[in-house]
Amino acid sequence: MAEPSSSDDVALTDIELLQAAWINELRAPELLPHEHELVLRVKEQVAEQEARVEELDERDSLLRSLYEMDNERTNYQLRSYLRTRLEKLTKMAIFIARRQGEADAEARPLLSRPEQNFLGKYLALYQDHIDAEANQRESIDYRVFSAES
Repeated sequence: MAEPSSSDDVALTDIELLQAAWINELRAPELLPHEHELVLRVKEQVAEQEARVEELDERDSLLRSLYEMDNERTNYQLRSYLRTRLEKLTKMAIFIARRQGEADAEARPLLSRPEQNFLGKYLALYQDHIDAEANQRESIDYRVFSAES
């Protein structure tokens, strides 16, 4: 059996870091700074591993299965990390938006670009919903007031 290369060691380390980031995000009561570099490295490693799987012969079906299973596990952890962040974003959207506005420019960013876009769109939808509810209640109150007079 061949010795693991240094890239395998880095991949293992990044996967462990991703798992730690996911657990930390799950356990923390507030949103932690985004692990942008780690997410990019893990995505790159998954793409490299998928390329390796494509290069394998049909005779290496066991090895192919192991690589695919490892990729599925890594993708699961990555999606879970990102899903946990989105859940926190939706639960604490207003608080996070205010915190982002007050954030120091030199501090590590709390949100990634896609998360910032999501937060902006989510807050706009939330504001539209609140406005629609307020307008609906005002019209009901006006009708009740008019009926009583």
